[in-house]
Amino acid sequence: MTKRPSVIGNLSLTPSPPQATAAAAANVVEITATAEPKRQPKPGVKHTSLYLPAAVDRKLKEIALTHDSNRHDIIMQGIDLILARYGTSIAKLTKPNA
Repeated sequence: MTKRPSVIGNLSLTPSPPQATAAAAANVVEITATAEPKRQPKPGVKHTSLYLPAAVDRKLKEIALTHDSNRHDIIMQGIDLILARYGTSIAKLTKPNA
């Protein structure tokens, strides 16, 4: 009985440079990435995220819709109420120092 020929015996394990074909070159699309963020940060404004229970988020959406507003404005009203409890307001804190 003779030995079976090796399947991997003739493999070359050294990488070869990729060969470009005319068809492959025709399908090349150059992609340029921009480093600019989607939005520029506003001076004097700090971004903050909230994790809310789904039911609370739905209720805020509902309140905003019924009052022709948006969630941000509703949340800002709540923050202003808390600040008022402690003797200040958003308007006082954001007044320009002119």
